[in-house]
Amino acid sequence: VRLLTGASLAALLAGAAGAQTLSVLIDNAPETAAAMEALTAAYSAAHPGVSFDIEIRPEDIRPDTNGSFAGQVVLKEPLGVETVLHLKSGEQTLLSLVPGMSDARIGDTLKFSISSDKLHFFDMHRKRVNA
Repeated sequence: VRLLTGASLAALLAGAAGAQTLSVLIDNAPETAAAMEALTAAYSAAHPGVSFDIEIRPEDIRPDTNGSFAGQVVLKEPLGVETVLHLKSGEQTLLSLVPGMSDARIGDTLKFSISSDKLHFFDMHRKRVNA
C-alpha cells in the first residue's frame, strides 16, 4: 500500500485493467476477484489493458455484514467521535474510518464493502483519470 501526500490514511493499490492483479493484493478468494472486477469495470472498459492505481479512502471502506471483502482487525484506534480500524486482507492492510466507538476487537474478521463511486483512479504517472 502506498500513501498519497495529503491523504495519509488513503490506500493506493496497484492494478491493471481487468482487476486480476488487484484480487491478489486484497486476497485470493474468487468472490473477491469478482467484486474487485465489478468495482473497476468502468475504468477497465474505458482504458483496456492500461495499468492503474486505485486510491481507497478509509471513509469509503465500511464494515458490512453483506460486504464482498473480508479482513482481520489488526489494530483499533478509538478516537472518540470515530474509530480507525486497520483491516488485514490478504497482503494489504486497509484502514476503515467508522463513526463513533466500534465493537470490533483485534483478531475479529470483519466483512466490509468499498464504495465504488468513491474510488479514485491514477495512471502510472500519478495523474488522476476518470473511470
